[in-house]
Amino acid sequence: MTAGMQTVTGFRSRPPVRSQIRVLTTHLLRGQVVSIFVWGLALGAYNVLVVLSYPAFKNNIAQELSHLPPSARALFGVQGNGATIESWLAINTFNLIAPLALAFFPMVIGARSVAGREERQGMDLLLGNPLPRWVLVVSSGLTVGIGLLGILVPFGLLTWWSTILIGVHLPIARAGAAVLNLWPLCLWFGTLALLCSSLVRRSSLAIAIPGAVLLAMYVGEALGSTNPGVRFLRSVSLFHYYGSAIEHGMPWVSFLGISLLAVALAVLAALAFALRDVYT
Repeated sequence: MTAGMQTVTGFRSRPPVRSQIRVLTTHLLRGQVVSIFVWGLALGAYNVLVVLSYPAFKNNIAQELSHLPPSARALFGVQGNGATIESWLAINTFNLIAPLALAFFPMVIGARSVAGREERQGMDLLLGNPLPRWVLVVSSGLTVGIGLLGILVPFGLLTWWSTILIGVHLPIARAGAAVLNLWPLCLWFGTLALLCSSLVRRSSLAIAIPGAVLLAMYVGEALGSTNPGVRFLRSVSLFHYYGSAIEHGMPWVSFLGISLLAVALAVLAALAFALRDVYT
């Protein structure tokens, strides 16, 4: 009888929140499968080329790098001498190219999660379901985190596999630490874009703001490491805490700390989206 009354009145019970998050996250991830595959393959292919070029440069790279002034070494993320495969990968990939490039993947997803939907006038279709607003933000954050892992797995495997091709020993644990260390850093910028997306209503601006923060933090770390007068900039730059996992191992304290900061930004994004009007 109760079921009949619900059918007659058109009443539908709301599914459990956990189920809503799972379904929406799965839906959002399906829309990113191609991007995840392309990003993982592109970064992995780039690192294959970096590794394959190592034998040709390993005997001369230390001497060449010794001529670089400290400011240039800091700007280009040069910490070691490039003589080992770990130092070579750190210089050419993990200290500069990978964090700057990969951070834009979560920024785009975060920016389009709220502001992008409003610009495409698709928010009313989504929120027309019995769906709390914060579920959209949480699902978008999970999409960013899982999507990053989907990129990092082939990236790390291709990096490790290419060292086997040239007969150089790189422990798979060290390769895994190098790529995994990118996860909290890039996730933080993705959740910052998600917060901006919940506030500014323009996806281009929600990408531009974290993009500017990304570059400012990187330059701040480079300047602060060589100029005592602006050394304070290092304390507010995530790149100072990012470290070089491929050379020195995983910095677990920084890894967990940056991850918690990313979660905090996601919570702020959920609150911001819940408290403002939605353009449909």
